[in-house]
Amino acid sequence: MQPYRQAFREGQRIYNGIQDVSKLFLVRVFSFSLLCLVTVMAGRAFPLLIKHNSLLTLWGVGLPTLAVAFWAVPGPRPHRSLIRSLLHFVIPATLSLALLAIFMYLGVLARELTPLVELLQGRFDPDLVNDREMLSELSQSVAIARTALVTSLILASLCLVLFLKPPHPVWVGGAPLVGNWRYVAVVVILLAGFVIISTSPTLRSVAELEPLSWSLWALIVLIVLLWMILLRSFWRYRLLDRFLGVNLS
Repeated sequence: MQPYRQAFREGQRIYNGIQDVSKLFLVRVFSFSLLCLVTVMAGRAFPLLIKHNSLLTLWGVGLPTLAVAFWAVPGPRPHRSLIRSLLHFVIPATLSLALLAIFMYLGVLARELTPLVELLQGRFDPDLVNDREMLSELSQSVAIARTALVTSLILASLCLVLFLKPPHPVWVGGAPLVGNWRYVAVVVILLAGFVIISTSPTLRSVAELEPLSWSLWALIVLIVLLWMILLRSFWRYRLLDRFLGVNLS
């Protein structure tokens, strides 16, 4: 009986790992699809460059899912079906992450472009700035907005790992309490790695990121914290279930 029991527990472990990895990948795919759809409908190019996509994929999905799959543990299947479990986690996370991305990109872009708008409205002397400098300022503003977008998405993606595998009751909402603090260590290491990339001129240049001011960093962290609170409330109060009139929990 022992080999059969071990095989059964290994099957449970694989099932749980696949379910967790699927949640992160689906959130990534659907949220970026919504972001792409909104930007195309608005007549704008997709705000992320190829290197940005690669960085987000590696930091937000690739490396975290390796840890999730490696540390998957056997256990009974949840009382709800796989589809309901995926919908319960994926839909709120997808919609909120896409809204966060759109709000962050357009908000920072508008903030950076305000001096240029004032210039065009005649609040400054147009003779002081030539066309080349104007184009350079415009390009710099777009690059800063892209960097802010990448930063907020990476922070939010790392937070999703903790929502997926809650180490503490504070993080419980989209998934049951796990209590495994190794996931926190993974998130902290990845966060430290991204901070190193963001602060190192060489690495930042390779990733095509721009230096952000401390005030903008603080604003990004504050907005991500508000997003976390909103998303957790969405799960805990079952707002999606009430809206759809079904029970996904």
